[in-house]
Amino acid sequence: MRLILTVLILAYTIACLYLETHVVLQVASVVLCFGALALAMKIRTVNLWLVGITVIGLLLALIYDASLAGWALLFLFLVAQYQLGQLEQTNQQLTSKSDHLQTFVALLQKERHKNYASHTNDAAFQLAKNERPDIAAWLVTTDEQLKLANLTFKTDLHSAISDLPFQEEELLALLTAIMTNAKQAASQVDNGWISLRLQTTKRSFLT
Repeated sequence: MRLILTVLILAYTIACLYLETHVVLQVASVVLCFGALALAMKIRTVNLWLVGITVIGLLLALIYDASLAGWALLFLFLVAQYQLGQLEQTNQQLTSKSDHLQTFVALLQKERHKNYASHTNDAAFQLAKNERPDIAAWLVTTDEQLKLANLTFKTDLHSAISDLPFQEEELLALLTAIMTNAKQAASQVDNGWISLRLQTTKRSFLT
C-alpha cells in the first residue's frame, strides 16, 4: 500500500517539475515531495476510493496550472489516510480487549456454574435463589458458618422467608437472634443440627 502512495507522490512531483516554469514552484514541489514521502511512511493502510478521488483532483490541479492546490489536496489525503489508519488500529485494539473480556466473563460464568453444581445438595443454596438478596446472603452465610461449627443445617421452606410480614432490618435481626440461640443449643450436643422450617396456611405463616 505504501508503494501506491510513493508512486503517486513521485508521479505528481515529476509532473509538477515538468509543467511548472517557475523555479520557486519547482523547488517547492521537491520539498513538498520529501515531506509527503515522510508522511506516507507512517501510513499503514490505504483506501483505494480515496486514492481515486485524489488522483482526479491532482489531474485537475495540473490541468488548471494549480500545483500548490494539488499539493494541498495530496497532503489532505495523506493526513486523512493516517487518521483512518489510527482509528482502525484503535478499533482493532478495542476489539481485541473486548474478545479478552468476553473470554474472561465466560470463564467466570463457567466457574460460577461449577460452584452452583457443587451446591446442588445444599438446601440453603438451592432456596436462596427465591429470596431477596439480603435473605439469600444470610441463608448461604449461615449454612457456611454452621458447617465450620460441624453443625448440620436443615431447611424445609414451603414459602420464601422474604415473604414474612417484617421490615427488612427487623426480619434479619429476628433470623439472626433465632439462629444464634439455636446454634448455642445445638453446640452443646454431639452431632448437633438446626432445622429451619416454614409453612404457610391460608392466613398465616407457621415456623
